[in-house]
Amino acid sequence: MKNWAPLWNSIVESSIWDEPDVVMKVFVTMMAVKDSDHIVRKSPYQIAFLARKTEVEVLDALKVLSS
Repeated sequence: MKNWAPLWNSIVESSIWDEPDVVMKVFVTMMAVKDSDHIVRKSPYQIAFLARKTEVEVLDALKVLSS
């Protein structure tokens, strides 16, 4: 089943936009792969592969996103 996530134009005025590019890319990747329950059922390794980032970069981005 394919899901979609709305991307509102207000994202460019949100605090997420002030974060480093890697954090934004991980955030958008997670929005794209969330399931219908809005849960990302992927490991940091899997997110890193999809986002074309290293696992360490993803783990660091997740710390920022969870703070």
